[in-house]
Amino acid sequence: MSPRPVKWRLLSSVLKSYFFRPHGVSMAGLEVVDLKGDELEAMRLSFVERLTHENAAKRMRVSRRTLERILYAGRRKVTQALLDGNGISITFPKYVSFVSRSQRTKIKRERR
Repeated sequence: MSPRPVKWRLLSSVLKSYFFRPHGVSMAGLEVVDLKGDELEAMRLSFVERLTHENAAKRMRVSRRTLERILYAGRRKVTQALLDGNGISITFPKYVSFVSRSQRTKIKRERR
């Protein structure tokens, strides 16, 4: 029996950099943590925009429980990278799609 397919997630395209490393550390021998774009988006919506988990999940078009799992995975990766002095690489899996600012406004109006 095959696993359930991954549900598509909507992300905003506000990212300015796709790789971070500790200051003063060379790339040679640097361990890198792979942070997925949906994990970063979940953290952005929850911690920067301060949305409730329910509203953040609606924005990403996933369930609240899925958002919580994504948040947990993202926080764990970022915390571990900071403590161990690892680099953070942000990647975008094939199951994400991006929404422009004008499209986000349109989606908000449709939901009212």
